Amino acid sequence: MKTESSAVEIRPFSDGDLSALQERMPSSHHAYRAEAHETGAASFLLAWMDAEPVGYLLLKWAGADEDVVHQLIGDCPELNAITVAPKLRSRGIGTTLIQEAERRVSAQAITRIGLAVGLDNLRALSLYERLGYRAWEHGSFEVSWDAPDHPAGRESESCIYLLKPLAAEPGH
Repeated sequence: MKTESSAVEIRPFSDGDLSALQERMPSSHHAYRAEAHETGAASFLLAWMDAEPVGYLLLKWAGADEDVVHQLIGDCPELNAITVAPKLRSRGIGTTLIQEAERRVSAQAITRIGLAVGLDNLRALSLYERLGYRAWEHGSFEVSWDAPDHPAGRESESCIYLLKPLAAEPGH
């Protein structure tokens, strides 16, 4: 596996990033992610390579939107919408994004982080397990979201939730 993560810069979203992100990695959800970042409800982290966005994730500080998850684990920060450009996958970019999000959570003296993964997304599940995430004991649940391009206007998938303990950074 070739790793190019050293050539990747991870930085928070800024106002001028939306057009480049939308051009290179289009999504109807970027405006929502940018707004959540601007309000402080989330950190929208972007991976850049050669001045092009090549990946992103949304770190939701108040945790999962799904009631079942939130009721069971509370305000545990959640990694969401972890995405790497298809041609650049398996090169360490996703790992670098996740590690930066974990560093930011640890810097706030928060000692765990979570994420949902689709039951059929075995490649992502394998990555998360390699990074120390473990399935919770509550089984699977359904996640749904607005999808303007989908005929029904919504999409859903069966997921499991993974948690990872973190060490708070020294001094906190």
